[in-house]
Amino acid sequence: MITTTFIVAVAFMVIIAPMAYAQSLGQLGYFTTGKVTSAVAGTVTKTIKMQNAKELNLILTASGGNFGSKFLIIQTSIDNSVFTTVDNITLSTNTIKAVAYSAASKATTVPVNPAAWPYVKVFTSAGNAGVTSTLTYSGIR
Repeated sequence: MITTTFIVAVAFMVIIAPMAYAQSLGQLGYFTTGKVTSAVAGTVTKTIKMQNAKELNLILTASGGNFGSKFLIIQTSIDNSVFTTVDNITLSTNTIKAVAYSAASKATTVPVNPAAWPYVKVFTSAGNAGVTSTLTYSGIR
């Protein structure tokens, strides 16, 4: 005789467990997210494996002051060894800067969607004395 507990257990194994596993592999929704913090007055550098993304969202924040004359550089690559600069963003005296890339919102230096490339490198120029920068990123399929 099949019990309710058995039916629930089978449903979990057939439906919910594969979805949870796919999510853990980044196959649903946000597939790659993270945060990188610089040393004081240092640079932030992160290479992100995009895995067929459609969108890339970046938030850069400054603690202990403003960005000053820093730049946020976005580069793309097909092989994770040779990168091409597609965007160069002046951070100025801001303390927070957000950038979103998609098919409708492309880079400005070279008008492409960086999320469509296998690898994206994001980094800043050297920072102001006493300022720590934090880069938060997410890629969406």
